[in-house]
Amino acid sequence: MRIVPAIGIAALVLAATTAALATDLKEGDAVPAWMLRPINGQASGFKTVSINDLLQGNPFQPKAIIVSFFATYCEPCKKEMPYLQGLYAAFKDKGLFIVEVSIDTEPTALAEIEKLLADHKITMPVVHDKLNVVAKRYGVSQLPHLVIIDGEGTVKRVLVGYKTSQLKALETDLGTMLGIGAWKNIPTPAKQEKKK
Repeated sequence: MRIVPAIGIAALVLAATTAALATDLKEGDAVPAWMLRPINGQASGFKTVSINDLLQGNPFQPKAIIVSFFATYCEPCKKEMPYLQGLYAAFKDKGLFIVEVSIDTEPTALAEIEKLLADHKITMPVVHDKLNVVAKRYGVSQLPHLVIIDGEGTVKRVLVGYKTSQLKALETDLGTMLGIGAWKNIPTPAKQEKKK
């Protein structure tokens, strides 16, 4: 009779559970629930970020939620972060909520994330999914990975990568979801980026 150490069994159970949770989210899917503490709680004003809390019984009921997965080693993610911060600053009072989710797993990651947030003056909540449980639930396999969710908790769009054409699609979706309509006369971060 062979005895398997308890830690080995726990690792197998965790791996099986994580694999069962892995999914590729697509338009029309219900968003998986999760809750994490922000790294920048003081700057963002949030003690925790919970998709369920955002969607149910929250005094600030968002019309649109963006969940953006990033890592400190991802150069396109570093370009996307200030763009999303610009959107957050411009439209959070109109019903937009954005949370950045770091999937960094290295022991030094937290210090690198904090430096990145300070360098870009990030005030939107940023959480650390160091075990990548949330990333697996959302089917993240490439970065940046952005999920647009409506106020009912339904996935409206999944964007992978960082391209100008995706920014236009994102702004079109948000214009509709926030009730703003066409963004022609609104100084969005994508337009400001073109002027530089």
